[in-house]
Amino acid sequence: MKKLLLTLTIVAAFHNISAQEITLDKIYSGYYRGKGIAGITSMKNGENYLVIEQGGIAKYSYKTSEKEGNLVDGNFESYEFSDDESKILLLKQSQPIYRHSFLGIYDVKD
Repeated sequence: MKKLLLTLTIVAAFHNISAQEITLDKIYSGYYRGKGIAGITSMKNGENYLVIEQGGIAKYSYKTSEKEGNLVDGNFESYEFSDDESKILLLKQSQPIYRHSFLGIYDVKD
């Protein structure tokens, strides 16, 4: 009886899977691509994340998804925290030199 029930469950599952048509159009259009959030940096406290926006680096709450304010004001291209998140290294006005090399103006904030 258990084998029959297991077989029927497997057949029903494969029937539902095979009912969906997979086409090249769906593959290349991104239909099967995973959804996610790009451009955020999670903070070590696990409660907030940061996003570079026009005018500064904004701090958001994971729980409410609401903006809690700007961590740093100004226009920046990139940033990097120290290990304890007490200091932040800010990059602005970068200029490519060769392949992966670039020049830029860096600021350190407490």
